Amino acid sequence: GLLALTVACALLGMADPRARTTNSPPASAHRTTGLPPFRQAFRRVIASARQRRLTRAPVPPDAVATWCDAIARRLRSGETLRRVLANERPAHVALSARTDSLRRALDRGASVTDAIATSGAVSGNTSLDLVWSVLAVASDYGGSAAEPIDRTASALRLRSADAHERSAQSAQARLSAHVLTAVPLLVLALLL
Repeated sequence: GLLALTVACALLGMADPRARTTNSPPASAHRTTGLPPFRQAFRRVIASARQRRLTRAPVPPDAVATWCDAIARRLRSGETLRRVLANERPAHVALSARTDSLRRALDRGASVTDAIATSGAVSGNTSLDLVWSVLAVASDYGGSAAEPIDRTASALRLRSADAHERSAQSAQARLSAHVLTAVPLLVLALLL
């Protein structure tokens, strides 16, 4: 156990200060970078785990519709589709994490169609899949992309409203199912 702890500490830069050689940087060197190396590594691991969690988080259709509205607004002001997609960061955190690959691909010089194909392949969200296909068609065929993106936002809002309506209509049935499931279990526990 002690050997494993020593190896882990040495790998993370937490070795015993008495064991340092004369070539090691002074303690004040850590203040210039802000944090000791083991804390920097720990923060990188935490940030990576957070990014993975955000990428898997569900993205509501309303957030995608709001992003579409912002894209259409900037397109109507005269910006190109490439510039808008590279610079328009969604306000929703999970959506922003899912569209990071699109912005990175555009920054590296990929065409809009290729960047959308790369980002759409890892989407896994029906609302986002609809937006990716509309953006890909708008990029391939040119013309004004603002109108189809506006219609996509309207369709996403309609989907969201339908989902909320279905949830409200089925609330009583779901509550009855929970009660009919819980009551027999409670009675059985009471009888035991």
